[in-house]
Amino acid sequence: MAVRTVQGITYAQPASVSNNNMIGTNGQDPSEQFLKLLVAQITNQDPDHPMNSTDMITQFAQIQSALGLNSLIQSSQTFQRVATAGTLLNQRVTVYDADRKLKLEGMVKGLDFSGTMPLVNVDGRMFPLEAVKTLGDI
Repeated sequence: MAVRTVQGITYAQPASVSNNNMIGTNGQDPSEQFLKLLVAQITNQDPDHPMNSTDMITQFAQIQSALGLNSLIQSSQTFQRVATAGTLLNQRVTVYDADRKLKLEGMVKGLDFSGTMPLVNVDGRMFPLEAVKTLGDI
């Protein structure tokens, strides 16, 4: 029986990051997924040709690097949203709210950073930062 080992892990950034927690596609923490795969790999390895410990450490380092990179990207995106929202204060904007079928022009009079997405206060109504479509007089 031939046992195949993982030679490398490639990480591709998702098209969009919807939340800030580190959960895999099936709802599990990626570290937990990795440990399950590692246990399965060790359990099913050929006793005459055991897995090289260097390969195991390399695989673990690669997954940790991918997780760290993902965390860094998410932190950077959060910082960019906060910085962008901050520049809108006291600026004239146009917002589009597809859910309420509403287009509104007005001044940004306040900001709310309590959630995952900053909210802007335009004429007493709160909108997510993503709803801001234009800045200034158009």
